[in-house]
Amino acid sequence: FASLAAYGSFAWAPTFLIRSHEMASHHVGLAYGLIVLVCGAGGVFSGGMLADRWYQQGVYDAKVRVAMLAGLCGLVPTMVYPLIPSITGVLVLLGIATYCSNFMMGLGPAAIQEIVPTSMRGQFSAAYLFVVNMIGLGLGPTAVALCTDYLFEDASLLKYSLSIVSSLALALSTFMLWRCLPHYRKTFNLLQNN
Repeated sequence: FASLAAYGSFAWAPTFLIRSHEMASHHVGLAYGLIVLVCGAGGVFSGGMLADRWYQQGVYDAKVRVAMLAGLCGLVPTMVYPLIPSITGVLVLLGIATYCSNFMMGLGPAAIQEIVPTSMRGQFSAAYLFVVNMIGLGLGPTAVALCTDYLFEDASLLKYSLSIVSSLALALSTFMLWRCLPHYRKTFNLLQNN
C-alpha cells in the first residue's frame, strides 16, 4: 500500500501541478525532478541509516518501525499537498511526502533478508518485488485515475483523487506495519535462536 501511494502520487503529481496550478510543463519537470532527486534519494538513505542506527541500539524490528514512522510522518503532507492553494506550500509538502514515502523503499527488501532463511531469500525477495510492483505500479496510478473519472467525474478534481487515494493507501500501509510488528519480532527471534 505504501508503494500504491507513492507510485500513484509519482505518476499524477506532474499532471496535478499543470491542471490545478497552471504550471508550465518545463517548470513542473524541473521542480518535481528536483523534489524526486533530492527528497526521494534523501528519504531512501535516511530510512536505511535510521533503521541501522536503531538496530545497533538493540531495536531488532527497526526496519518495520522506521517504515511505520515514515508512514505516520508522511500521512498529513500526503493528504494536504493536493488541497492547498499556494504553489510554494504544495511543493514543500510534496517534498516532505516524497521524502517520507521513500524512507520505506529500501527497508522492505532489507527486512526480508533478516527474517527469511538463507536458502529462501532470493525467492522471497522476488515475490516481494513482484507484489510491490504489481500493486504499486499497477494499481497506484490506476486508482487515482479511476477515482477522478468515476467518483468525481471531473478531470479538474484530480487533487481530491490524489489526496484520497494516496492518504488512504499510506494509512493502510502504516496500520499493516503496526500489525506486523509482533510477528516480525517473533520470526526474527526464532531465526536468531536457530
